[in-house]
Amino acid sequence: MKYFLTLTIIIILNVKFVKSQSVGVAINNTGTTPNINAMLDIDDSSNKKGILIPRLSSSQRTNISGLGTTEKGLTVFDETSNSYWFWDGTDWVEITTKGWRTIGNTGTVAGTNFLGTTDATDFVIKTNNAERVRVETDGDVLFGARLGVGNWSAGSNPQDKISIRDNYWGLRISNWNTTTGTWYKGATLTLLTGRGNCDAAANCTPLSAAGQYLGTIEFQGGNNGNLSGVIAANISSVSESDWNTAKSGNLEFYTKSTSDVTAQNRMTITSKGLFQFNTSNLVANESSFKISPIGGGSSTTSIPSIIDFWSTFDNYSADQGPRRTASIKAHYIGGVWGHEALSFCVGSSNDSGIEPAERVRIVASGNNLTAGGSWGTLSDKRLKSNIEVIPYGLTEIMKLKPVKYIIHDTKGFNDIPTKALTNKGRVEIGFLAQDIYKIIPNVVNKPKDETKQLWTMKYERLTPVLVKAIQEQQKEIIELKKQNKEILKLLNAKN
Repeated sequence: MKYFLTLTIIIILNVKFVKSQSVGVAINNTGTTPNINAMLDIDDSSNKKGILIPRLSSSQRTNISGLGTTEKGLTVFDETSNSYWFWDGTDWVEITTKGWRTIGNTGTVAGTNFLGTTDATDFVIKTNNAERVRVETDGDVLFGARLGVGNWSAGSNPQDKISIRDNYWGLRISNWNTTTGTWYKGATLTLLTGRGNCDAAANCTPLSAAGQYLGTIEFQGGNNGNLSGVIAANISSVSESDWNTAKSGNLEFYTKSTSDVTAQNRMTITSKGLFQFNTSNLVANESSFKISPIGGGSSTTSIPSIIDFWSTFDNYSADQGPRRTASIKAHYIGGVWGHEALSFCVGSSNDSGIEPAERVRIVASGNNLTAGGSWGTLSDKRLKSNIEVIPYGLTEIMKLKPVKYIIHDTKGFNDIPTKALTNKGRVEIGFLAQDIYKIIPNVVNKPKDETKQLWTMKYERLTPVLVKAIQEQQKEIIELKKQNKEILKLLNAKN
């Protein structure tokens, strides 16, 4: 009763109550009517005092009974958390100034102030009310427009630490060109590992032995927003030896065909720059190595495929840099279909242009060509043993039957004709391998299976036989000359 009397006296002496026609109540010492938009308008412009609302501990606040939707807006000051709280109809909500402001924050302390959660709940960032970034409770980070859609939802690939999920686009790294004022490609993406090989349970072995992965870029496909989980291809950097001592690595390329369960190694670039190709999993009619020109050409143009070889030289006073010294070119002669050719080009000091000149041309049909120089066959005596005079000579040469014929194009050394030959072909002169084999078998390559392979001849091996035949013939000529001389001597004596 004492406290009530004191409060009543203070109010009577210091405060004027004013009631307006709008049923609002004002408490002030000036007699000002309440704001028309306020049910209670409290003003102490002279003494600059505030209002104290009920102060409770967190336990007292959470133990208030009977709270429901009709108590929405109930506000208290929590002395435990040192903050204001209000009841939103279903739960207590803290009113705090500790949150991050959308116009920037000052006075923050790294590690103390942060964005995120303090419980086992993912942290989500949205735009246009759609999830764009998610930091999962285990630290995995997901980006992209497809988050939360189908199997692209959070946690769908527990092996991902940073996952970018979108319909089409992936990760693009660009640098800003201060000269042109545009973005350009050319930034560096580095994959680092310091733990060695790890299994699904994150059990890692030291990065020391050869064959351990230093970094991998994987390519996976999907269908209608669903991740397949299948690696179609990947590029991996693999330690070549003990990383702690050598610190050298190979670059391996993997692809998966329809018959492969997992992606298989197709090519390796070693630490020394050597290329190695693995063709063990190829199927019929597949190429182990393919070079194709850019573009498809047209009805009037032909684009060759070229492999260039560059090298440097040190016999100049100044560094000339690498020069294209040789090339291998697959092309159509004159750009005409059906006139395929493989050319070997080697540069020389006489070449006027930067492209090495053509030295050897191998064609599908017709004559192979060489330009400049001649072919040499290794014939060092130091490499030969069991040396003896050949048994072939003039007798065998006289048995040979040179012929003229029409040669028909073949698809290869194993292309056995299955039907009668026509007159379509080109006229040549030479020998028939089967006939020569009966006379001089050393100049003929007889197939092991005639039903699967063709006969071939080594025409250059006829040279020593021809030389031997000429020698034998010359001996006969010398002997005949001697006999003629004796006959002429006798005839002269009689006369």
